[in-house]
Amino acid sequence: MKILWIEKRYLDADLSKTTQFALIENIIKLGHKVEYFAPKVNIEVPKYVNFIPVFDKPFLKSITFYIMLFLYLPILIYKQKPDLIIVDHSSFFSSLHMIFFSRFNLIKTKFIFYIVSIPVEIRGLHGFFMEAQYNLSMFLSKYLCKNMIFLTEGTRKEECRRFKIDQKNMKMGICHCGVNESLFNRKLYKTKAKELKKKFGLNKKFIVMYHGILTKNRGLQQTIKSISRIKETYPQIVLFILGDGQVRAELERLIKKEKVEDNVIIWGPVEHKEVPAYIAMSNVGIIPLPNHRWWRYQSPLKSFENLAMENPVILTDIPSHREIANGKNVGFFISSNSPKNIAEAIVKAYNKKDRLNKMGIAGRKTIIEEYTWEKIAKNLEKFIKEVYKS
Repeated sequence: MKILWIEKRYLDADLSKTTQFALIENIIKLGHKVEYFAPKVNIEVPKYVNFIPVFDKPFLKSITFYIMLFLYLPILIYKQKPDLIIVDHSSFFSSLHMIFFSRFNLIKTKFIFYIVSIPVEIRGLHGFFMEAQYNLSMFLSKYLCKNMIFLTEGTRKEECRRFKIDQKNMKMGICHCGVNESLFNRKLYKTKAKELKKKFGLNKKFIVMYHGILTKNRGLQQTIKSISRIKETYPQIVLFILGDGQVRAELERLIKKEKVEDNVIIWGPVEHKEVPAYIAMSNVGIIPLPNHRWWRYQSPLKSFENLAMENPVILTDIPSHREIANGKNVGFFISSNSPKNIAEAIVKAYNKKDRLNKMGIAGRKTIIEEYTWEKIAKNLEKFIKEVYKS
């Protein structure tokens, strides 16, 4: 099949672009032709990536992307005659005219509406418009879309409930996050992990690691406070934070306030291909997301990457985390992300450090069986074929 995949994703700033590329490359390996379209940026990209011209100004970037996509899409369909077009919610409105034609069989090309994520950490005017755009696209999808893909089963159920979407009249699929199990393989990074430990002065330390974006509502403040609670009794426990974001300065001030400079390190960000080495130097990962609608049914990539690297994970007890664990002993669940609960979980992991290896092996087995990009691509292909034949 010939597939066009359209997203308003700025590839120069998006550190997770490699995961999207991994999915597309595995679909291509299955024998399909995929062309990916995103706003124009000045970086080198794989040959299947195409750019839509935009003005390189903060406000004009989005506006020109919407206009150019609206104008260009009919030409693209006429020239390339794709079998399927996959659009995210940010591309939905600019594709609405062609989705309408497809819905009523006026063109042969079929559309799939891909809900990668609900809007999270809504802030200010920009956040208001992003949420409004998402909500309106979900509302209109009830009437114009025949095919939808969600990141998780929980997201599908929750969004269909919220927007009263009749699932009987649509084809719905799930496309989880995945992992490159060849890249995220602990055995490949033994030497590099030792070098990193030496670099940061972490030999003989028990390392708890968070990697990802640093924002206000991800439980990072509570995690730093949890280290403050246990630093006297367990000075050998260190929290290593790999990443950057809007609250980095705030977190650095909190580290000084709690007097945990010897027990908390913030470093990063690094290229995605370098992340496995940092995970390899740690003993356990941590994902302290609160039980909030933003995170309840999301599927954090960092959990898959930790498990692939044979790292047990400290996780808040929310549906998305339970879905990943799937009843297997691959981590430590906490009822909330309070400093007290996080501290207790870290101490529990430390006291069971002789069992972490067994838990890590179980975690990697889960990834190999269910969440490699090859398996994710095959599952997506199965859904795409059903759409194509309908």
